[in-house]
Amino acid sequence: MGSGPKRTTWDDAKGRAASPGSRMELFEDFKQRPTLNGDMEPDSADDGNDGATKAETALFLRSNKNFQVSGTSMTAALCTHYAGGGIQIETAGSSADQAIIGPQDDTGMSVWQGTTWPFEDTLSFETEIRTLASVSDLIIVAGWKLTGDPSGSTDDDQAIFQFASGSSGNHWRTIESVGGTDTTTDSGSAVVAINTAYKLRVDVSANRYASFYLNNARIFSGSIQLTNGLSTIEPYVSIEDTGGAAKQLVCRWIKCSKLYS
Repeated sequence: MGSGPKRTTWDDAKGRAASPGSRMELFEDFKQRPTLNGDMEPDSADDGNDGATKAETALFLRSNKNFQVSGTSMTAALCTHYAGGGIQIETAGSSADQAIIGPQDDTGMSVWQGTTWPFEDTLSFETEIRTLASVSDLIIVAGWKLTGDPSGSTDDDQAIFQFASGSSGNHWRTIESVGGTDTTTDSGSAVVAINTAYKLRVDVSANRYASFYLNNARIFSGSIQLTNGLSTIEPYVSIEDTGGAAKQLVCRWIKCSKLYS
């Protein structure tokens, strides 16, 4: 008798269901590069004239339908495929410029946009990123947020990793926010380095406590209950330049899962 497909065993100790059949899993490895939200609905397709141009249609067809890029001064040209795998995002070159990767905004475009991620649904966010030639004057954020803004103080509710050069000993730190009250914890990890890959994971238990994993090792378990009943939490990876020179980051992939609800 032939064997059936191999099934994943989930670890209850990490707040995950015992069977993958009880969880929704989404994975994005950026075979198509994200573009700006406006590129997904070309202006000429909505102006009552002759519809989208050939160039606009071509851009729509080749763009990622699950994720988009956004942020202060961000353009489609600043998101490219990285030769080593994944996508590279880059800020435009002025201080406070941002490059944000987040789910596509348009209703009906993707299950990533159509899914809600309340903290009580036993969430798991994972990504692999790679720093490039500089980590000075740079903020990096990855995790669960209300918006993609890399600042740790913008969103009232979140559970994220953040690197902010010159802060927390240049280590990764975790930020848990509940109703506008932020709790920041220095991970005590090695100093964030250039040209280095990092795997980041943020799990949230059914009781809404967050656990943070760096390169598959748990570095912090929160003791603060995150807010219940939020329907606007989403997964984000983003960067911000704080020094007036273009900054880059590679994102290899993003994986998220939750209990079906």
